[in-house]
Order: sequence, then structure tokens, then C-alpha cells
Amino acid sequence: MNWVVSLTMLLTGSVCGQAQDIPGFSFNEVERSACHIFIDAKYIWTVEVIMESEGAPIPVMNLLTFGSQRTALRPRQIHIYNEVSRKPNIERLAIDTGVDGDPYVTNFINVQPDAFIAFDLVGDFGGFEEPDRITVDLGEIEYNLEAIDCSDFEILVNRINQINFDSPDVRQDYDVLNIHHMGQKRPRRRGRR
Repeated sequence: MNWVVSLTMLLTGSVCGQAQDIPGFSFNEVERSACHIFIDAKYIWTVEVIMESEGAPIPVMNLLTFGSQRTALRPRQIHIYNEVSRKPNIERLAIDTGVDGDPYVTNFINVQPDAFIAFDLVGDFGGFEEPDRITVDLGEIEYNLEAIDCSDFEILVNRINQINFDSPDVRQDYDVLNIHHMGQKRPRRRGRR
């Protein structure tokens, strides 16, 4: 009997007496944005370019994994393009340690299965406040993140934060939360630096 009540609460969005309205959502198409995202059943990549207090842009990347693949991610595997297809030199990755002004700066990150990691990209990103395109090479796949209006990005991030990461099939959560696949993936092109 409890599963009937739980299923009814899930379908109606009622949790602890609060209704959670997850309406259908259509995103505004944009060519360039400070916010980019990729979503499929194995990965969620987000990039948001924020402005530092000194006025310098900093791309902040988040990665959620739902699989068993372990691989290294290096700065040279992340490609940010402006409107004239120029790329900045991404020097390193900086992970917040919780100590203000003292991040852990590294040349690579081990991407673990069923994990979450957030990091800043280190380099000169002047002119890349609203990238035209962002791609990430991981393993044999190139992930092309989709530019999205930052207001829509915030709504989508709030939905992502509601995913049950212990779920055996995250796609069910995607359906309930109205989260759809975004971005594209294809076999990685060889020889790109």
C-alpha cells in the first residue's frame, strides 16, 4: 500500500505536503551565451562563465557522471570558441578547497564513475564572456555543449539538483523532472590540440 501512496506523490509532485510544479519547458534558442550544457544518460556537463570581482571572465565547469568509465580530463581536452573560432589557452584546472583564495590547481582530473566534480578553468578568457561553442573530448567521444540562455540554465540546474543520484536508472528522474537530452556527441576527431 505504501508504494501506491509514494507513486501517487511522485506523479503528482507532492512531497512532504508541497507541490512541485515541473511544467513542460521550451528553451530560448541562442547563438552565444555565458551558459552551456550537455545532458545524456551518462554525463551532465555544465559551463557557466562568471565575472570575477576584477572583471575577468572565469569559466566554471561542472561534471556529473552516471556510469563506470574512469578517465583523465586535461585542459587540452576542453575547447572554448568565440564568434571567430579562436580558442583561449586553458592552462590548468582549479578545484575549490573551501579555503578562500587557495584552490587546488592541477594539470588533470581523474573523472570517476558515478561522481560529481566542479572546477574553474585557469587561463586568459578575455573576449570569451559569451562563448560561441564549447566542446570536451573525453575518451573516444567529443561532447558538444549547447548554448542556453542563462535564465533557462538556472531553471534547468534547479531541476538537475532534484535528481536522485542513487537511482539505478537516472532516465526515470529525467522523465519526472522534464529534463531532456541536450547537446551533441560524436566520435572524437584525432589530431586536434
